[in-house]
Amino acid sequence: MTSAWKLLQGFHVRGPMSTETRTVKSARNMIVGLTTQAILVLLGFASRGVFVTELGVGFVGVNSLLLSILAVLGVTDLGLNGALIFALYKPLSVGDSDRVSALVRFCASMYRYVALAVALIGLALLPFLGRLVSLDIKSEELYAYYLVLLINSVGGYLMAYRAILLQADQRAYVASLYSFAFNATRYVVQIAALLVLRSYLLFLIIQVVFTLLNNLAIFRHAGKRYPYLRGNRTKLDGTERRIIFASVRAMFIYRIGDMILNNTDPILISAIVGTVALGYYSNYTLIVGAILMFTDLLFNSLMASVGSMVVASNETQRRDVLNELVLFAGWIFGFLTIAFLVLSSEFIGLWIGGQFVVGQVVVTGIALNFLMNGMTAPIWAFRQSTGLFRQTRYVLLVTAALNVGLSVVLGRHFGVAGIVFATAISRLLTNYWYEPLILHRRYLGGGASKYFAKQIVVMGLVACSSLGLANAMSHLPVGGWFLAMKAVAVLVVVNALFLCFTWRTPEFRRIRRRLSLVFDTLFSREPTR
Repeated sequence: MTSAWKLLQGFHVRGPMSTETRTVKSARNMIVGLTTQAILVLLGFASRGVFVTELGVGFVGVNSLLLSILAVLGVTDLGLNGALIFALYKPLSVGDSDRVSALVRFCASMYRYVALAVALIGLALLPFLGRLVSLDIKSEELYAYYLVLLINSVGGYLMAYRAILLQADQRAYVASLYSFAFNATRYVVQIAALLVLRSYLLFLIIQVVFTLLNNLAIFRHAGKRYPYLRGNRTKLDGTERRIIFASVRAMFIYRIGDMILNNTDPILISAIVGTVALGYYSNYTLIVGAILMFTDLLFNSLMASVGSMVVASNETQRRDVLNELVLFAGWIFGFLTIAFLVLSSEFIGLWIGGQFVVGQVVVTGIALNFLMNGMTAPIWAFRQSTGLFRQTRYVLLVTAALNVGLSVVLGRHFGVAGIVFATAISRLLTNYWYEPLILHRRYLGGGASKYFAKQIVVMGLVACSSLGLANAMSHLPVGGWFLAMKAVAVLVVVNALFLCFTWRTPEFRRIRRRLSLVFDTLFSREPTR
């Protein structure tokens, strides 16, 4: 048995406590997640290509709109996910199975109410769907599409609470393995159905069936992994419930703003500019979504480690870890943003056709939002682990309100570009600077000037590199092999540039030591314990 396999053995049923280091657990989650998602992304692009060819760009817009509406409905989970992950960190770290069981039981009962709320609110929105779609689709067909996706959302909430336990226990790789198996099969079946029957409704039904099967498999696995959940009737006392509800209230306010900010652009584009325009826009956001699958895996794998570290560390250690994450995020998201700016339109043209390419101004706006969101990922990791969301719960409401107002005004004058840049402007004026400032003052014992200086450096590197590379590559031919060569050039040039700016920093040295530990664990005879 190889050492790499030993590292990935975690899906055998074991006790609640593990002696593995946080770094090793994070590495396992990353390795499994990145490997499976790479294959799923390729299948996802193949599925979208067939979708566009068989159904047209209008249905792409409808699909994006309906998913965005249901994502906004997700705010009704009241922030339970984040609040309960935060509450589970400590009992999992000390092996308190009674408290873990009590929290999970509480979570299950709360999610039943959430599922009911999503169903009722979702049904109440049915009469308004027609006003958001500018395509010639019969109302009953539109309602059928929406109801199938609504069933998918409601069913997911009924089994979500055990998946939360896996995430808090740094076993997200288990969900990644199940997701890979079911979603890879789903993509193949959906592609076949589109080619044979060209039915959007069947496409959605297949999606719902495999999503529910995936959720059920994770639910059953968690039951086996944590057998003490069965038969344990321990309940939270009144004090514990009040503490969790306080966190839920704070997280709920935060989630309202977050959901509105991140999911209303497609709705506004469809309502103000048109559903077809949303279809063109969503092809680019599919690329961004594929990238985020990987980056989210990286930071989700690290988040539980941050949570455990916060419980047992001092301000200096927290600050060091944040600086490492800032360097990591700046490098990863800076490189990916440059690659998106330089290569995305050429990729779209080769993938589904030049008629689906949008203007560079829109591409720049999408890239700016992606970069700003990514650069705040370290703050996001600390937000949940420290309870920062309690102190900053209102800022995203302000950001979301500002975004909607600016989007309506700028969207009417500048179309899709106006709506996309409205989101970037709203972020920059509010949470982009406010949350880091509060985190440094209340949890890290210092000012945030160095943090913001690093943000400015990364922004400058991205701007200069993008302009230089775009200008140089504009003189090169277009084609599959040339696109591959351009991608290699971006990879080499941008990473060499970031290396020159960071390799002497203490954060880089600490990251290098952590990577060395992971490498030794992967390839040594006995994994580090």
